[in-house]
Amino acid sequence: PDVLTVIHQRKSVRSYTGEPVGLPELRELVRAGFAAPTAGNARPWAFVIVTDRAKLDALADAMPYGKMLKKAPAAIAVCGVESAFRSGESREMWVQDCSAATENILLAAEGTGLGAVWLGVYPYKDRSASISSILKLPEAVLNSELKYQVQVTLKDAEGLDVTPAKAVVKVRAGSCS
Repeated sequence: PDVLTVIHQRKSVRSYTGEPVGLPELRELVRAGFAAPTAGNARPWAFVIVTDRAKLDALADAMPYGKMLKKAPAAIAVCGVESAFRSGESREMWVQDCSAATENILLAAEGTGLGAVWLGVYPYKDRSASISSILKLPEAVLNSELKYQVQVTLKDAEGLDVTPAKAVVKVRAGSCS
């Protein structure tokens, strides 16, 4: 579909098939996040793909409005990395930067036939602490006092040939590993 169709058809999906979504599809969504604009090209983010069932269930328990994660096959956490924040008056631009990345991920999900929803964590400190603990975020993110996370949950689109990914995959600085 064309971009305007995707924008106008985007919706928050809270019910999932539970079917797996392959790592290639999840990486494409994260690539869409990396394509988002940022203030001064700061790119103050890290992305974490979660497919581990125990972690998804723990995230669902930690999120007051995230119970749908119990049936979701994957989540993507968009995390603000303080060491990459701009300084001075533009310091808080990271919120817009991470929001733009999140919207790109949501639009990519819609455009590829996946269902997704945005679950806000920031500015709730208790939620941020719980999510950081569950995901065992890299020290660089933990030491910088994680500021922002969004869970995007996905469902398998009809007809996609997908293979379940088994591990948490950390995605940073334009590459997936």
